[in-house]
Amino acid sequence: MVSEKDMGNKGSKLTILLIWGYQRKGWILPFEKLKEEFNFVYLHYVSPEQETDCFTQQKRIYWQKFTDAYQLLEEVKPSKIVFMSIFNGLDIALNIAAKNKGIKTFILQHGMFTTYADYRAREVKYKNISEVKQDLESGVPAPLTFSSFAFLKKTLKWSDYLGLSKYPFYYYLLKKESQLYAAKHIRFKGRMPDKYICYTPKSAIIHFEIDKAAPQDVFYIGNPEFDTFLQTWDSLQPINEEYYLHVDQAFAGSRFGERMVTKEEMISFWFKLNAFCMNKNARLKIKLHPENFKSDWLPTHPNIDWIKESNEIERLIKSSKGCFGFFSTLIIPAVYFKKTILFKLSDSEIQNDMLKMGMIRLLDFSKFNSEDIEFDSFVKKQDDLNVFEKNYFYKIDGKSLERLSCILRK
Repeated sequence: MVSEKDMGNKGSKLTILLIWGYQRKGWILPFEKLKEEFNFVYLHYVSPEQETDCFTQQKRIYWQKFTDAYQLLEEVKPSKIVFMSIFNGLDIALNIAAKNKGIKTFILQHGMFTTYADYRAREVKYKNISEVKQDLESGVPAPLTFSSFAFLKKTLKWSDYLGLSKYPFYYYLLKKESQLYAAKHIRFKGRMPDKYICYTPKSAIIHFEIDKAAPQDVFYIGNPEFDTFLQTWDSLQPINEEYYLHVDQAFAGSRFGERMVTKEEMISFWFKLNAFCMNKNARLKIKLHPENFKSDWLPTHPNIDWIKESNEIERLIKSSKGCFGFFSTLIIPAVYFKKTILFKLSDSEIQNDMLKMGMIRLLDFSKFNSEDIEFDSFVKKQDDLNVFEKNYFYKIDGKSLERLSCILRK
């Protein structure tokens, strides 16, 4: 682990190249909040035609404009490059070129990371859908005139080929199994960044498992999405309404279709939650996952409020009588601050960990009834809260963004 005193000092405004999706507000939140300190340039799609939603006004460039990674680097002139992940040929080409030019590359955590065993179990259960591919490989196809393989080939120097001798085997497993499976079984330096930026030591486990990351190459910052929670929690004004809050996930109607859960199963699940709430003379508020914001199949019920974008999620959690959820990022502060019941679709190490600590109650998604829901006897011990804080927040000082800024400046 890198110590905080080594995280850098503020200086001149640097250009940071982000190999990063910008179709979700949560994904780009750290960069939008730091845009006065850095010049950020986004690169995600091959062409503008592939863009879906865009939540940034910062500069965007596209892969199709460049014939190789060196041309790209010459135009952008980044001080550092931050990746969401490094799995496909375009990312690998850029990573190699950056290292050859002495430009530091990072993988920055987004969302909740778990262990390889957890990911693999989901892949096996939901074969052909659990491989989360970047939008480069989904939605509107890349122009036929652009070739990822040609981009990679034109980027590579003769000296690079020796380090890529395993790439054909990696590519085969990537197509046959999944990105993580291929990365774990076929390791090569061209796919690995210089440094990793993770929220907590627990969320960094996947990098130690997949890449055999060295401890000194891993930074811990906490989750920037939680800074506002932690800075404002005590001063938040209550919402004068009796309700329970459910933090939903896009298990049906998302890019995976209905292969994980059917729409009918989701509607039945929501109505069971609502039956409990109505019995308690309370409303049910459902915070939708971004992938379901545009869904046209959500049921209408006078006691259910559907929440999409909200600038008051902190108040919604704090003022609720209790929370429901699965294993999304937003469920972390709910589990820490409120009584929370999670629902199990398949075995989840994150849920099991929280259950062992006594931080949640866990019910089966398909088998539970509204009568099984019970909050009143819920008691959390301080020792368990302390462990949870370390595992899922790193620190509760609300300074995750400050730590990220220092790392990018160093």
